[in-house]
Amino acid sequence: MDIKILINYALIKSFYEEKRDYIDIFVPFLLKVLINENKPLKIETIQTDFKNLFDMDIPIYTLKTIISRAKKLEYISMQNEYYNIEEKGKKFILEKFKSEDEMNRKTNSLIDDIIIFINKKYCINFNNNDILNILQSFFKKNSIFLIEFFYSNSIQHKSDTTLNVNERYIIEYFDYAKDRNEYFYNILSDIFNGSLISTLLYYEDINKINQKFKDLTIYLDTNFMFSIMGFRYQPFVKPAIELFNLLKKYKFKLKIFQFTLSEMKRYLFNYDPSSYIGSIKVDDIYCVLKSKNWTIEDCYNYIAKIDKKITDLGVEIEYIELDPQKIENYEKIHKALESYKFNINIEEPKTFSIYHDIAAIEAIRKIRKTSCGNLENSKAIFLTSDMRLSKFNYIEMGHKDYKTCPEVITDRFLTNYLWLKNPDFKNSLPLNATLSLYSEILIDRRIWNRFVNNLKNLREVGEVTDEDIGNLIYYHRIEEDLGVKKNPEQISNDFILDEIVTVKKENAKVREDYEEEIKKLTKEIKEEGKKIKEYEEFNKRKRGEIKEFLQKIEKEKEKMRKKADKNASYIVIGFTIIILILLVLISYILHSFYPSLAAIIIFIFKLCDFLGIKFNFMGNLSKVTKTKISNKLYKKYTNKKDETINEKLIDILKQL
Repeated sequence: MDIKILINYALIKSFYEEKRDYIDIFVPFLLKVLINENKPLKIETIQTDFKNLFDMDIPIYTLKTIISRAKKLEYISMQNEYYNIEEKGKKFILEKFKSEDEMNRKTNSLIDDIIIFINKKYCINFNNNDILNILQSFFKKNSIFLIEFFYSNSIQHKSDTTLNVNERYIIEYFDYAKDRNEYFYNILSDIFNGSLISTLLYYEDINKINQKFKDLTIYLDTNFMFSIMGFRYQPFVKPAIELFNLLKKYKFKLKIFQFTLSEMKRYLFNYDPSSYIGSIKVDDIYCVLKSKNWTIEDCYNYIAKIDKKITDLGVEIEYIELDPQKIENYEKIHKALESYKFNINIEEPKTFSIYHDIAAIEAIRKIRKTSCGNLENSKAIFLTSDMRLSKFNYIEMGHKDYKTCPEVITDRFLTNYLWLKNPDFKNSLPLNATLSLYSEILIDRRIWNRFVNNLKNLREVGEVTDEDIGNLIYYHRIEEDLGVKKNPEQISNDFILDEIVTVKKENAKVREDYEEEIKKLTKEIKEEGKKIKEYEEFNKRKRGEIKEFLQKIEKEKEKMRKKADKNASYIVIGFTIIILILLVLISYILHSFYPSLAAIIIFIFKLCDFLGIKFNFMGNLSKVTKTKISNKLYKKYTNKKDETINEKLIDILKQL
């Protein structure tokens, strides 16, 4: 990687601060291409030179927008499809890039400081080129969400956004510089923010980023809800809450589908603490609950109160009638989504989540009614942390091909997109989110499940002992070793046996110091094994009773829905009769006192009937009114019952 790329990112951020206009900030780079060649160029040559000079893959349609601005400012001229820089443009470019040498010096100093930091902490000797390549990969992975949205041809089925070990060193350096070296932190922050702004080069129309949102409703997914409710580790909770507060500032309507709430309840209902160790952080809600010492009873109690807790956050629960299995090509869609979300070579529980995700996509499509070209006019989106679901929706549901706005949007993309609408360099939300997300090494749930299952199998066949397991779990690098793995297939039996050998070698010299801790942990593992059987019996009985009660609740709510629909129909019929009576009276009065006006109105209606124009005002009004009244009545009925239901559920739990 050329250091000039980092310098260009810093310049982009600097240019934006001066004028805060996204087209103007790229004009200097266009002029630099022309002055560098010192001859008139065709647009295709300019595009190639952009790539060679600045490592920017700029689409022709974006380049035309920048050229148009430069011509308007009289910096360039065109003759026979060739563009040439004018004297005014030459003077402008000399003034604009005079800070380039200073930025070059600062960036080189930054790289030197990163090298010293990594060498002191990890005894690794990187050179300048190594750091440049690590930085390039780091910035690319953090901007890929925007690039793939702006430029659909760049999206891949499995683009990698997970930071590797070397890229995590940059996160550590960010944290170090933030506390101890503000000078270098500001330089690195400028480069980071400039790299995000540079993604707008891929946007078909840069000006679209300035459009206002029109009555956008955001439906929150299970994972995002669990984050803002504190059921995930801090690296996920902090950026989720910051985005949630930003969504409130934008005054978006925040909702959750009833079936999403049901999935949250189902997940909590199936809590099993036996597969996790509180001290080892796995990216799974159950592991977080285990670290908080939650019991199964705590989950049941929370389920009883979760509706109120969600509405207290300002999120509305929306009921929608939908059966995704009835949609066209359901089986094909289900199979395709499975291929995105699960590894076919690994045994994983194919939970209700596939059904839920398809339902969410279909619900948003039903709300939108028609496809939309951009996010601002999309009417409704489904906000998730699930990048696999988002990618499936974008590629497989036709949005990439037709350049339409997908139903599913990731929280990381929306954070960056909203920031681009009004960049705040003092408190960069994308930077804060990135630093938070990678501040800790968390083990992927699929990696951990594979690790635990293989470990159990090795124990059953006698290849590892309880002592080996105790040593391995106590091994302080196990989180790091598993945390950097991306594919569950990497966690083979050989991997585990090699880890055990490594542990034995490294712990041989200090074994005596840890003897008691190992024995204690080995004892805990044996006791945990005994508890598993007790849990199974206990859970079977308790969950059976709770499940039966929850089913009764759902049936009762369904009755309330039917009752609300029925009463709403009566109310609408009553209103319709009143309106018809009023219309008859008005017609009589008009005919009696204003016969000529009545005759004109009758003539207009007859003319419309003759021309085939149908008036269905009453029918449409009745339909809309019935839906609104039904929803209000349903909410009223359920609000009355919620407290009683919660009290009954808590009573059942106390009796068990």
